[in-house]
Amino acid sequence: MSNQNTESPFGRLITAMVTPFDSQGNVDHEQATRMSKHLVETGTTAIVVTGTTGEGPSLSEDEKLNLYTTIIKSIGDSAKVIAGTTNPQYARKY
Repeated sequence: MSNQNTESPFGRLITAMVTPFDSQGNVDHEQATRMSKHLVETGTTAIVVTGTTGEGPSLSEDEKLNLYTTIIKSIGDSAKVIAGTTNPQYARKY
């Protein structure tokens, strides 16, 4: 067995970020910006946004998309963003 030093395409430290909410229960985008920047500044190479740790199953599609946009704008290309896409709805009407 060879000892190859291969790195994941997501880097060495992947962090599942919690989703912050304000006192009215809305996603707090200002706090999410601060949190994501802090994670990158302390060594995170990829952030999982709206996974099960980040309340993904509880958020609407619009809330998720808006949060992805917030995080991507706040950290730029300094880390990867992994979008949690879980959805507890089994049937949808379009």
